Amino acid sequence: MVTNMDTSWAPGPDIFLKNGFQHVEDAPYSFQLYVYKLNRDHSDLYFPNNWVQRLVRFSEGLTILRTHQCPYLEITTQNVIEAAEKAGIL
Repeated sequence: MVTNMDTSWAPGPDIFLKNGFQHVEDAPYSFQLYVYKLNRDHSDLYFPNNWVQRLVRFSEGLTILRTHQCPYLEITTQNVIEAAEKAGIL
């Protein structure tokens, strides 16, 4: 589970810690990774360590990354695109 205490959209770690998750790693911008291992012999998950390299492909214009997990994402995406057009970003 990825948590972040600095955002309103990502959960904090408390609920996961109460339920046996363990903190395994931190990432930039206050993101934290917690795991609940079903098999103790498996290695821990981890965040990538090449953040700058990964961000290069998103360095121009506006990039929206999304999934279809939330029914509000379509509306939100359209709102962001409209705001970006008004602000001259697109």
